[in-house]
Amino acid sequence: MELTTKQFAAKLGVSHQRVRQMIDEKKIKARLVTPRLLLIESHELTKVKHRPTGRPAKAKVKHGINRK
Repeated sequence: MELTTKQFAAKLGVSHQRVRQMIDEKKIKARLVTPRLLLIESHELTKVKHRPTGRPAKAKVKHGINRK
């Protein structure tokens, strides 16, 4: 079954723009149907379903020395 970027985003709990970013980053594959419509196979969900959420933590800087 194929899903639109909006449907795929709803299943992941992210925005459709984030899904397009994942496609650009080659994390998931999509098929271009029209210039504005991308379809994604539902099995692609397994590739990104268990990914970490949120932004990565910033490294702490103390006295000009980068310490993690």
